[in-house]
Amino acid sequence: MSAAGVSEASFYTWKKKYADFGVSELRKLKQLEEQRAARLRTGAAATVDLVRQESCAKPKRAAPAHSRVSERMDASEI
Repeated sequence: MSAAGVSEASFYTWKKKYADFGVSELRKLKQLEEQRAARLRTGAAATVDLVRQESCAKPKRAAPAHSRVSERMDASEI
């Protein structure tokens, strides 16, 4: 098993999970997994592009000269 680069535990887990699948079913599963991975990559790339566009489109605000302090009056100032 180690010649294939797969641990014995992984092999038996895989065998238990996919033992009832035929060759055509396994090929279809692999194809579906590849399509899903491609969609995820495309979606992730689109999300990154959208975030970049949004960050570039927002005008940068200057920091205030002083921090705003609440202008409430204390009871002693009344």
